[in-house]
Amino acid sequence: MGCLPYGTVMLTKTRPTHYNTRYKFELSPRQREVLDLIARGRTNAQIADQLGITLDGAKWHVREILGKLNLDSREEAALYWHRYNSPMARLGRIASGFTIGAPTLKTALATLAVVGVVAVAAATVVVFNTTGSDDSSVGGEDTTATPTPEPTEQPAAGESGGVAGFMDFAGTLDSELRQGNIDAIIDRLAAEPYTCTDDDFGEGAGRPACDFAGQQFDGFLTSTWRSEGSLAPVERTEEFLRSFMAAVLPGEQDQYGTGEARVYATAAGEEPYKLVITAIIERPQGYGGDGPMRVSLVLPWQFEDGSWQAESILIAYVLGEEFLEPNPESSPLVPGWEEFN
Repeated sequence: MGCLPYGTVMLTKTRPTHYNTRYKFELSPRQREVLDLIARGRTNAQIADQLGITLDGAKWHVREILGKLNLDSREEAALYWHRYNSPMARLGRIASGFTIGAPTLKTALATLAVVGVVAVAAATVVVFNTTGSDDSSVGGEDTTATPTPEPTEQPAAGESGGVAGFMDFAGTLDSELRQGNIDAIIDRLAAEPYTCTDDDFGEGAGRPACDFAGQQFDGFLTSTWRSEGSLAPVERTEEFLRSFMAAVLPGEQDQYGTGEARVYATAAGEEPYKLVITAIIERPQGYGGDGPMRVSLVLPWQFEDGSWQAESILIAYVLGEEFLEPNPESSPLVPGWEEFN
């Protein structure tokens, strides 16, 4: 089965700097921050102070998080986040195409308790019970307060198109990745609004990641090397990229250099121009072998609305080295391949 060619799905360049939260089980970037603080044992007042929002806003976020995740308490939310947000669990889950949904969270939590992870929850309860503050209750007095919308981040100004502009952008992105800033890619993902139809269900690979007819999402094309790809909610790509960066091992080294995430090669032979990004990471769950592994990502870029935007992503966990040196199998996907210095 061949790799899904770039351009098979044409993406409109809506590129939300942070995608809209449209569905019940998705958390906004702010809610992820709040959930992280809950997992650290912070009270509502402490969350409000740390994030610079009102106490009512913090309470509103907590209620929204518990509702979206179908959980009953802050303790359950903390346990979920500790388990779900561990780098290896996330990277292995995303790589295998599995994303845990809210209806299965309580089942997962119960399973974790059986195998002993309930100790984490017990420790979390102790943290919450020693705060001595009544404001950590879920409801609070006011159930109508809404937080102030958060401003979105914009790509850096002053970019230019063409090969020269692309090479300048490659240098900027390389510097950001070496510093561990994966948002330099996430903020540039071009997404396509997609509505699922009955035709999206059935046998065969390459179908959009739809759960039901009429489902709507901002889609992003993702594929793996030597297999089919599909259009899926852009949130999945963001989660993969964050997990990827969290698993990077900068101190490792092999014949292709250090383990840090970086731009390894450019391919500007024809549009869309492409970048090959590589890193050595902790081996994800579900992948055979021992020790760290080198992976490669291939992203095509188009210059639209004054900035470079990523159209799709190809993930090469297996045989990723085929994009790190001239190769008859991968060369047609990266015309004009040149090692980036």
